[in-house]
Amino acid sequence: MQIRWGMWAKDVSEDQFGNISIWKAFDELYVPELPIEADLIAVVKFDADESEHGTEQPIVCRLLDPDGVVLQEDADVTQVPIPDAPKRAIWGYVYQVEGVELADPGEYTLAIQAGGESEIDLPLYVYLVEEGADGDEEAG
Repeated sequence: MQIRWGMWAKDVSEDQFGNISIWKAFDELYVPELPIEADLIAVVKFDADESEHGTEQPIVCRLLDPDGVVLQEDADVTQVPIPDAPKRAIWGYVYQVEGVELADPGEYTLAIQAGGESEIDLPLYVYLVEEGADGDEEAG
């Protein structure tokens, strides 16, 4: 099993066939104050060859702060689908970060490991935005 890609999303929806629609992908978060309690969504696309069809594969997700401290860690399993024709199985996975405190500006990372082998890091850049004297917002 391999990770094809991953991204942060503002919102997602999934239809009855398992297709995932992504609403607004991003990798930067601008906030007026810190700390904040964040609810975030990440979407990952996997693929697997025929030898893995129908198997369960482990997924581990770790959200790290800018200093590398683990803020949230979850383990899950995903069922590799069996495609209609003999080919690679391709499917999506939605991971939700709920109620995690982001205390400092900087680069946060969602480290995802799938199938015990494939890994991807999704960066999330958090910026503190202050209201300027003339009404313009400036990133700090």
